[in-house]
Formats: sequence, structure tokens, C-alpha cells
Amino acid sequence: EQLISLMRDMLSRLRNSHIFLYSREEWNWRRNILPFCFDRVAGRVFVRYVLHGRDSTALAPLQFGDEVIAVDGVPADKLRPLTLTRLDPIKGNPNFGPPGSIAEMEIRRSARRSVVNVGRSARPAGFAAAILEHPQSNIVHLRFFTLGSRELPAARLHQFWDEVTTAKGLVLDLRNCVGGDSKVSNFIAGSLLGPGKPLFRTVPRPGSAEKEVLDRSDPRAPRFVGRVAVITNSNTESQPELLAALCKEYGCAQLV
Repeated sequence: EQLISLMRDMLSRLRNSHIFLYSREEWNWRRNILPFCFDRVAGRVFVRYVLHGRDSTALAPLQFGDEVIAVDGVPADKLRPLTLTRLDPIKGNPNFGPPGSIAEMEIRRSARRSVVNVGRSARPAGFAAAILEHPQSNIVHLRFFTLGSRELPAARLHQFWDEVTTAKGLVLDLRNCVGGDSKVSNFIAGSLLGPGKPLFRTVPRPGSAEKEVLDRSDPRAPRFVGRVAVITNSNTESQPELLAALCKEYGCAQLV
């Protein structure tokens, strides 16, 4: 563990993302997370959103606004979200744990303290990768937790867009959305920008036999012509961050 800690410290000095160095146990723990997103306000931790299973049921007996006091006896200020941009330690972060583990959470709700048991969920298979809601008539709120094509195959995206294209407004919520690949982001870009728009280049490393590739917006995506808002936060990372940057560059959405 001392060697891993030393090497992790050395890698962190490179200030590069998508670099991982974990023990086998840490890697297994990292794949199991508490099924909720949280915000920090004035040093306190509050539940912002409870993840849902593939059957749309909430995965934890928590509510928006619950204050997290401690998890398994560890103060809530030790909670850190899943990230691809930093080499945060896994051990000591109660967000992660062994497969099938149950966390004992102390929370405060309406000025009353209580203890609830919350099972950690396998990531990303254990929860819905995207949730579609209608906060108002003709407005679609589409919340993503990853932009991976494995979790969001083309058929699933088209199901979402059958509803999206009938709306006048779309809120793309990319808060706490981590990872993914270009298939999903290119599909969304194709809907917002139209087909064949240049998005980004993948440049091979020096000495590599691979060729430079230019990604373009997906021509198969149904066109959405209404108003679009994109919501991000500090935990919008990798492919979702790139999608938000494309929306800003093309001016096709209001970034929040």
C-alpha cells in the first residue's frame, strides 16, 4: 500500500486525467457506489438526487435535501464522487465499498436525525444511465449519468428522442455525468446541430500507426429544433464535458 500511495502521488503531479492506479481491492470497491448524488453547501453535504434502478424505482430511502451526517461512522466531509480527473483514494471514501455492501447512513431530515441502511449499487449496470422527466408541458428534462454506448445503445437513445423531438424545450442535465464514448455524444450533437458537423479530432500519439480521425455529428439522430439548456457541474467529466463544450462552441444551447 505504501508503494501504491507513493506512485499515486507521483502520477498526480502529472496533472493528467484518465490515469488510474489502484490495488485489486480498490478497483473492486470503486465499481460499487452509494446510489445518490450530493452537493456541498457551507461545508455540509446534502442529497441532490437519488439514483433509480432500471425498473425506475429509487435505490435508496433518501429524499432531496436530506443532510448526510456520516456514512459507516465516517464524517460526510470524507464523501467524494466518482471522478476521472483526479487520483482520489478509494479507501477512506465511504462512497465506495465491497460488492453488495450495505452502508449505515446517519442523516438529518426536517431537523430530525435518523439512521438508514443504503445498499451500494454496481456501477454502471446497477442503475439507470439516463432518466427522462416532464417538469412542464412541452419541456423534457433528460438526466444522464454516463454517455456510454453500452449503457445507452442506439435503440434506447431513439426511444428517448421519440419524446424529445415532440417537445419545445430540452434540458440536458449532465451534472455528475462521468465517462462515455463518442457514439452517444455524436448522436446528441447530430440532433442539436444537424448531420455531418465537425466535432473533434482524435490525434494519435507520436510514433503510433493509427491515423487522425475527425468525428462528425451523427446523421441518423432525429433533429430537435426547440430551445436547449445544458446543466453541468464540477463532476461533469470526460465525454459529457466534451459535449457541453461542443454546445457552447456551436451556440446551440444555453449552458448553466
